[in-house]
Amino acid sequence: MRIKKLFPEGYGNFYQREIDGFSKGLNIVYGENEAGKTTLLDFIRMTFFGYPDKRSKTNRRPPLKGGNHGGKIIFETSDGSVYDLHRSGGNNGISLFDHQSKTTQSEESSFSRLTGNAGADLYNNIYAITLDELVSLSALNESGMQDRIYSMGMGLAGMDFGAFESGLESEAEEYYKKRGKTQTFVELAREIDALQKKKNEYIRNVATFDKLNLEVKELLEKKEGMTKAKNTLESERRKLDNFIKIYPDFIAYYHLQEKKAGTEGREIVSEEYFNRYVEKKSKRESLKEELEEIDHEILGLRKGLQKLKIDPDLEKQLPQLDYLKSHIELYRQKCTAHSNLLLEFNRMEAETEELLKRLGPEYNQSEIIALQGIHKIKTRALEFKEELNSLYSGKTSHEKELEGVEMEIGNLEEERRQWCESLADSVVFNDQERSHASEKLDELRVQFESMMEHIQSRNSGSNFSEKYLVFGLAAIMCITGAFLFQVAWMAAAILFLSGILAVVFAFWRDRKTESKKTPNRYSPKELRMQMTELEKNIEHFDKCTEKINEIGRQIELKKKHRETVRDKCLNTDNKLEETTRDWKIFLKESGLSADVGVSEFLNALPELEKIRELDIRQKKILEEKTVIKSQIREFEGRVEEMAPDKAEGQSTEIAAVNLIEQMNECSEQIQKRDALGNQLQDRERKRNLKSEQSVKVEGEMNALMKKINAADENDFFAFFESQKQHLKDLEEMDRLVEKMEAVAGPGKAEAASGFLASHPLDELEARVESLQSKTDALGNEIEKTDREIGSLNNEIRKMLEKGDGQKINTELEGLHSQLREAFENWAGLQIAGRIVRECKKKYEENRQPQVIKNSQGIFNKITNGAYSGIQVSLGDSEVHIIDSGGGRKTVSELSRGTREQLLLSMRMGLIEEYETHTEPLPVILDDIMVNFDRARAEKTAEVLSSFAADRQVILFTCHRYTLDLFAPFNPNRIDW
Repeated sequence: MRIKKLFPEGYGNFYQREIDGFSKGLNIVYGENEAGKTTLLDFIRMTFFGYPDKRSKTNRRPPLKGGNHGGKIIFETSDGSVYDLHRSGGNNGISLFDHQSKTTQSEESSFSRLTGNAGADLYNNIYAITLDELVSLSALNESGMQDRIYSMGMGLAGMDFGAFESGLESEAEEYYKKRGKTQTFVELAREIDALQKKKNEYIRNVATFDKLNLEVKELLEKKEGMTKAKNTLESERRKLDNFIKIYPDFIAYYHLQEKKAGTEGREIVSEEYFNRYVEKKSKRESLKEELEEIDHEILGLRKGLQKLKIDPDLEKQLPQLDYLKSHIELYRQKCTAHSNLLLEFNRMEAETEELLKRLGPEYNQSEIIALQGIHKIKTRALEFKEELNSLYSGKTSHEKELEGVEMEIGNLEEERRQWCESLADSVVFNDQERSHASEKLDELRVQFESMMEHIQSRNSGSNFSEKYLVFGLAAIMCITGAFLFQVAWMAAAILFLSGILAVVFAFWRDRKTESKKTPNRYSPKELRMQMTELEKNIEHFDKCTEKINEIGRQIELKKKHRETVRDKCLNTDNKLEETTRDWKIFLKESGLSADVGVSEFLNALPELEKIRELDIRQKKILEEKTVIKSQIREFEGRVEEMAPDKAEGQSTEIAAVNLIEQMNECSEQIQKRDALGNQLQDRERKRNLKSEQSVKVEGEMNALMKKINAADENDFFAFFESQKQHLKDLEEMDRLVEKMEAVAGPGKAEAASGFLASHPLDELEARVESLQSKTDALGNEIEKTDREIGSLNNEIRKMLEKGDGQKINTELEGLHSQLREAFENWAGLQIAGRIVRECKKKYEENRQPQVIKNSQGIFNKITNGAYSGIQVSLGDSEVHIIDSGGGRKTVSELSRGTREQLLLSMRMGLIEEYETHTEPLPVILDDIMVNFDRARAEKTAEVLSSFAADRQVILFTCHRYTLDLFAPFNPNRIDW
């Protein structure tokens, strides 16, 4: 994915701003501090993957200069498709416009499909990198990078091996805990033991339980023996039943065998001879009928030939019939065409006169017809018109641009005037006043510091102690006076008065000392206010001066631009005059009037081309008239030759039509004669052929009768009828054998025949009846035994129900099943945990995911080989760095610069591996090399330039030093 343009509508300090110039590969956005580069990086993040929640502490960059919160990004995917993504910060809604299909979608999923479902955390913490985010692994954890590192290495999708291992251990501990409420194995064992004791207690109370079970077992064994005997008898009975069923088939088979014995040694003649004889006989009868029919047809054809009458003179002229037929319609068309051409010629002459009147006296017909290369003249005229239109359009554009520049200069001068007025109204309005204000500010600062030192010293030291000593003595005198007031009120009054006088004296002395030491007439607060006012005036003077100078520079630039635009306008006017002059020269060279303008000439060009076209068509019409007249005269001469005696005044067309009718009639008679003659010859040839075929078929029939020594046709048919019955008997015998084998078994038909031949039917039926009687008796015995077993089982069930034994057995079996299942689960979890630990150990020793290998190579290049490897532990997700000497360090043990280089390398490695199966996303970097030394910064520039070959990388920087580092790799520079 590649960003093409950015349109912040209302975002931070941006308002209706358009930023373009981005390309694939490395892009460096260079600008001063506070220019808004970081704000632009946040705009890309939030427009791609959403604005943070309003309750979030993250700055959503609301618009400071108006406009709708949000904006648009135009980007291009790796397959060349271009999209407009617009996102509103107000409701986080998106609008995705596809330039190819001209459709708009508003679902978040439509944009997620284009990014390979990359999330906001992944992009913000991996693809969009600022300096503050290259401090620790926290951003990698937030993005889910660690899970992706391990899952990519093991071929899994986002699996946390530590959580998986701890989950196995926790689940296994749930089955068997030494302490705690949940002890699955112990609880199941207790329940099983209690139920087993209860079951044994119930069984001991039933004295006859074992005896009943033994009786049931003996009856079951007896029933099994009777069942086997019954099955044997039923098998024998079914076998005899089957022999009885096939007894009629055996009798039929026996008779057919006797009949077959009388025809032993008979040769079987193929049925094909019979079929061929019948076929030849049918053909002979058909040939006989065809010969009779052909003789009848020959007689009719000869009578038809005798009836035909043909004119010999017309027969001689028949070769001209095709000419007349093909040219009479052409003759009519030519006559009509000749008349139409004459009318068309007259119409064109009138149209040419009308066009010449419309063009005016500047044009005449001979000059127009003589005009050469009109298409070239037209092309050149169009070029002149396009050039003039372009020049007029350019002139209008330059005039509008000049008007805009004048307006901008006026606005800037007005703005400078306002700043000058603001400066003139201020207290500090020139450099001299600013210098005086600065000196005064310095004096006030000195006075303020001196005053603060005095106040501080006044509140400390001996003066402070003396003042509070006097207050203390005054307080003692007042208290003593209070105690003496009842005894000697005069002494008490003197003490009170002395204490008050001491306090007054202390305050008078302190004020006098202060007035001597602080002669300044201003208080600290007043000094601070004066200082603040001077600072504001100086700051206002500096700001106004800077703005006036900046606007002056802009005005100078705009004035230079105005002169450039004026030069463009003058140049365009000169080109217009030159082009108009060239057009007039071109018209004179082409033989036309020079007073005709380009547009007038192009408007008249269709009429000029029409006149030339009409002249060409008139010449063609004259040529066509000559040819058509010659063809008409040729046809009329041929008709005169073929019909010299036509009626006087009769037209050539009517004479030709009559002649064609007569010749058509004659031609039909000749065709009939030829057809009848051909048919007669064909029938005579066919009669001879049929006669030969009839003789041949008769000979073939005699040969077939001779093949089987038949005296005549009746003898031939009798032989095959006898053979047909013999074959039918053989088929019936095969059918009977199959039927007997279906009952007796495959290949046992002869054995069954031998058994049936030695056992009469009544003997078999008597044996079956005897076997049925024995089987019925055994069946009654088995039913009786079943009833006895059922009775005994009923007694056993009642005994168990009385003691709830059936319920105990069911519960006991269920608990045993739960115990087996719990043990199998516990054992499986223990084995799985052991396998995970072994795999983890082998993985850490022998393998690292591809993303770590990618990061390792990048980190090695950036550090010039100072660190040779990176290793990540699956257990604690700790990253270890291997230096060139084989030593191991953690991330916290690295310097800040090296740590930033490591984390940058890991992000780049993850991006390379992540993008092998998804859409590449733009990588955004914000001044990430400020803590790198010169050597590693140069290597980082080289690595980033190579990294940007397959994707878009945008680096924001305010350092000229960074720009110089990337200069050898020719990045796309965007000045901010």
